[in-house]
Amino acid sequence: MPVSAEGLTDVSELLPTPPIQRSGAGRPNEVDSGHASPERIMLDDGVTVVVRPTGGILVVELSGIADGSWVDSLVLELLARGDHERMVIDLNGVTVVNPSSLCQVIDELIAASSDPHRICLVCERLSAVVLLRRCGASEMVAIFGSTSDAIQAAVHHAAGYGAGWEPLDGR
Repeated sequence: MPVSAEGLTDVSELLPTPPIQRSGAGRPNEVDSGHASPERIMLDDGVTVVVRPTGGILVVELSGIADGSWVDSLVLELLARGDHERMVIDLNGVTVVNPSSLCQVIDELIAASSDPHRICLVCERLSAVVLLRRCGASEMVAIFGSTSDAIQAAVHHAAGYGAGWEPLDGR
């Protein structure tokens, strides 16, 4: 299904993960999809960051327990990517102990960019979404339940409909 918005030519370029081929036993085997290899970064406090370019969007997956000391390291890593990259920050693999630290990351990324809607969060756990709302994250960025939903919203917005990554609670 071709798309001709902002350099995207095919929805398959936007898949958050490489295609998966099922073997006879039902176990997934990854197939080379031509996507760039993900980059794995270990932050100082043990949080792992996996950065995967996906069709013009960076998918940033965090995993581990994030208690706040990771903020400066994460900001530096993401700012090094440039202020023009659209980013999905996936929190499904991380336990955020201090959500205000995440708000600090978002503040710095938004301040460094001319587009305040170039960043969104992915978080499927309701308890974590409540914490993010309490610290004001939902007023700064859109929060989605899955990476696929976030990418779909970006594609729809680029095609001329939908709110894209505009936060529902504010700005």
